[in-house]
Amino acid sequence: MDNNLNLVFGKKCFSLSFLDREMEEAMKGCIYLSKTTRKHDYLFKIGYQNNGDIVKDCEFLYFKGEKWCSYISKDDEIQILFPKNNTFSNPIRILAFLYSAFYKLGHIDGRGNNSFLIHAAGLLRQGKGFIFTGESGAGKTTVSKLSSPEAEILSDESIVVSEDHGNYWISQGPIRTEITKLNDTMVNLCAIFILVQDKINSLRRLSGAEMGHKLMDNIIYLNLSAGTKRLDFFAEKLRFVNAISNCVPVYELRFTKDKTFWKEIERIGL
Repeated sequence: MDNNLNLVFGKKCFSLSFLDREMEEAMKGCIYLSKTTRKHDYLFKIGYQNNGDIVKDCEFLYFKGEKWCSYISKDDEIQILFPKNNTFSNPIRILAFLYSAFYKLGHIDGRGNNSFLIHAAGLLRQGKGFIFTGESGAGKTTVSKLSSPEAEILSDESIVVSEDHGNYWISQGPIRTEITKLNDTMVNLCAIFILVQDKINSLRRLSGAEMGHKLMDNIIYLNLSAGTKRLDFFAEKLRFVNAISNCVPVYELRFTKDKTFWKEIERIGL
């Protein structure tokens, strides 16, 4: 089995190793594993609990009724062990764990930074980064296809938004899609667009509660630790929205199914 499967998660590099070959192959089929040669920031070893046995002194993680076992080995590996059943596919479990780890390991002195994951398309055009998001079926894949080849598609599924001293950068999320390929590019985020399909193209800048509601619905946030409450999820998402709204403009983009919507974006200087 491969010993070093690297997953670049924004500014962090996770190195994954698996105790089960079938689990490893399933994961390779659904996420982008980077070819980066950089040193990993965290090392994860992933496998099954032996006959349901729990490692002594492990931390319990909870996911939709399942109890997982996580602990740090003497070699500073973060090990995660799943129950051996078919309640959820292993890629779903592993992605949930990695998403949760992305946030947990991003804490500095007990406080999280303002980096987050969002269900969105991310495009690189003329050296600028753009996020297109919205409710399911709003047109993330459509906008991505219409924008190519003039724009480079980072993802039409999930985007990592990384904060660095008040600036925001976007990069490819880990999930494979039909229209994307592995891409380690990180680009400065210039604007966020909430998509609405229409018969005309138009832009409207959002602010306040309207912007917060539309963005929060698409932020991917997981915390699998014991004692996490629904209110904690809301508070963290609100923190991300408040932070980015002070740095990056957010617009509602009504668009027709052709690439002329870019003229509206260019008209406002983007």
